[in-house]
Amino acid sequence: MDTKILTQDEFLAKLNDSTKAMIDARFAEKPVETAKLNASIISEVKKFPWVGVMVGGAGAVATTELIDGFIPAGKPKYWNAVAKIGVGIAGYMMLKKVKFIGSEGALVFGAMNVFDGVRDVVPFDTYIQKGVSTLVGHPVTAGLAQGSKPLSAVAQANKILTSSQMMASRS
Repeated sequence: MDTKILTQDEFLAKLNDSTKAMIDARFAEKPVETAKLNASIISEVKKFPWVGVMVGGAGAVATTELIDGFIPAGKPKYWNAVAKIGVGIAGYMMLKKVKFIGSEGALVFGAMNVFDGVRDVVPFDTYIQKGVSTLVGHPVTAGLAQGSKPLSAVAQANKILTSSQMMASRS
């Protein structure tokens, strides 16, 4: 028996050819099942409540920013948390009856408000970010766990108003 020692490139080429042949044979056996799976995925994407989820999410971001902006910076964080959780629950109960938002969008609105409220008191996103940074070996700067949020325009205006009121009361 004649055995030839293959170079790494020859080995990988043969491996790729045999893998491709195996995959082609698998799909050739069941093209109808593959087509049904693709149609099913497309159908599920079309059924997803895009408008409700986007409106609910945008509404939640707007309300949490407004709450952060209107509650003075010197107040305890639980004030923000209580307000966000209350708005989230009440908003969910009201919005689920609005047709174009639907129960899914209302749930997103409520869940995001409650999540942000809890995050004000227990900064688990910061803990997760630190853990992931340790795991990957460098600081994580993108993603949902951004740590401290930048001041919104409303929060900045509130800060300016508060400081100007304090200066006016001193004079």
